[in-house]
Amino acid sequence: MNRIAALSFVLALAPACATFDASMSARTSPAELSKSRFERIKSLAGEWSGPGPAEMQGAPLDVRYRVTAGGNAVEETIMPGSDHEMVTMYHLDGDRLMLTHYCVAGNQPRMVAANEGSSGGSVETIRFEFAGASNLASPNDGHMHQMEMTIDGKDHLTTHWTYYQDGKTSHEATFELNRK
Repeated sequence: MNRIAALSFVLALAPACATFDASMSARTSPAELSKSRFERIKSLAGEWSGPGPAEMQGAPLDVRYRVTAGGNAVEETIMPGSDHEMVTMYHLDGDRLMLTHYCVAGNQPRMVAANEGSSGGSVETIRFEFAGASNLASPNDGHMHQMEMTIDGKDHLTTHWTYYQDGKTSHEATFELNRK
């Protein structure tokens, strides 16, 4: 009788174990996730535009993405040719997706993509978090501290930048962009 009960228990548990095993194997490693996200950022290559932030009084905002360095880096140029032109470089560093933002404020914050979520699908959000900076005398000096990028299909992109001053958020800017 105990054998029958044990066998019934094992047979009842089998579908749950198979589902658990499939979900574990479907998880993406940090290196695979970073590589997939980098490929997604590379797919942004081209010209983008959208309304500028409030301080630009609705003037159009242009952004350009260009794959460079033999496919190992993506250059994002915000407001190309203007006095406020800024460049952000995206690249892989081992199993991490990183960016360096060359800011009009004169510093160069580095950020690392959070290794959470999954890659794929038509909408993907990548959150970058502060990992240090050059030309920043103190962490309390003003600098870009976070950026969230949401890629929605192949022709819509939203970036949300967070600027820190004195250890807290002092300014945020969201750019809603469409491929030209």
